[in-house]
Amino acid sequence: MAVSMTALLMVIIGMMKMCVGVYCYHYTSEAAREGARWAIVRGSSSGQETTADAISTYVKTLGYPALTPANMTVTVSWAGFPTGVTCTPNNNPCDNPGNMVGPEAEKTATVRHFSRMFVTGANLSVPVVTVILRKAYGLGAQAMAAGTFGAPAATVAWPTGELGPMGLEGAVRLGFRRELDAAGDGRAALEDQLIAGAYERGKALNVASVFEIDDVIDPADTRAVVLAALRGHPTGAPGGKRRPFIDAW
Repeated sequence: MAVSMTALLMVIIGMMKMCVGVYCYHYTSEAAREGARWAIVRGSSSGQETTADAISTYVKTLGYPALTPANMTVTVSWAGFPTGVTCTPNNNPCDNPGNMVGPEAEKTATVRHFSRMFVTGANLSVPVVTVILRKAYGLGAQAMAAGTFGAPAATVAWPTGELGPMGLEGAVRLGFRRELDAAGDGRAALEDQLIAGAYERGKALNVASVFEIDDVIDPADTRAVVLAALRGHPTGAPGGKRRPFIDAW
């Protein structure tokens, strides 16, 4: 009898701790979402650019019942562009074509953050139009296109567009490692040749010629192309049902 009561008590305590954990996790996730929403509208072009410290302070003052500010540690995964780097209509667009991977990126759960874009894109009930201005590499580009270039109502590029499975220099160094190692003194010349070929194959016009994207357009026609794609695409998810949603976070 004593053993049974002990086991029952342990189960009850375990269930209580699990409930507390779920309760805290819910409010922690909600605080992270609210912090992200608050920071999104305070970027470098907003006129009221925020900082990592300001985001941390905001999250700590949200007042969620399960979170005590004195015991909270807020880590900002993306601190923004380096000092002096800006993206404005008056200069060239910043190239930020992909998602960072590797051990250092994993410390801030980067993969879980950008995976949300894929699961969200799969559940969109409104049409999406993707316009590629410059670099569109790897999963970063796919995420911005609702998960795949085949998902939007139209996927088009300006003549300046470049596409590839990953950053082209890195792709060449990984994919042609044996050839480069065997080149000896001619390694640099061979690497430059291979990279130039990758850039040529990755030009938007070449990619469109094999129907990876729908078209390469004159930048002046962008508005007309987007409007035509939106008008010709029905709204609503296929079959009227949303796909099961699993939060990657």
